[in-house]
Amino acid sequence: PDSPLRAWGLLELDEGTPLTTRRLAIAERILHHLLGLDGLDGRLAGLVAAVSAAVPLSPGQAARVPRLAALIGEARRIRLLGADRATLHSLAAQACAERDLKLYAVHSAELPASPEARAELARLLRRECRLAPAVLLLDVGEGMAPAVLAAWLSSLDEAVLLIGAVPAEVVGTCLAFELPVPDTVERRVLWREELGSELGSALASEGARLATQ
Repeated sequence: PDSPLRAWGLLELDEGTPLTTRRLAIAERILHHLLGLDGLDGRLAGLVAAVSAAVPLSPGQAARVPRLAALIGEARRIRLLGADRATLHSLAAQACAERDLKLYAVHSAELPASPEARAELARLLRRECRLAPAVLLLDVGEGMAPAVLAAWLSSLDEAVLLIGAVPAEVVGTCLAFELPVPDTVERRVLWREELGSELGSALASEGARLATQ
């Protein structure tokens, strides 16, 4: 079971028959990969989602993308800070794209309760990250048990990006990467792009006025 073919789930044994008579078969996900039909393992459906750059970044934020892309190849745990969840998703997706990597997101609330199920999820995610290839983004929710999260992360050798309520016990194991907040000019540009020039300019001007009060 610890050999690569079994440990990575490349080959599977039929269940319910004596070991010596079980049929050995290639895993369906591996067969699809060999045929060029890449897609998430069906067992990850509803647990993992592919992330794209859906939210535009300001020029100052976009300038940080190459640095994050470089860090993804150097650090195992990177904590993303300084912006809302959607913006951090876009930042991570763009950084991964620069390295020709996909980005898969999972929320800590989706982690199974049992250690055995969490270990199986980690194995499947590790395999997906290598097949795609991809990077994992973990969105940590409130109340996540620090010991459980730390133990689960330790079972992942691949790079993991973390956002959300990362416990202090885990923060110390992460490299912090902070995204700058767009300045007034950059916010005006973003609002114009999203809402149209007239409405975007009006909102940007009002926001700038309120910020000075």
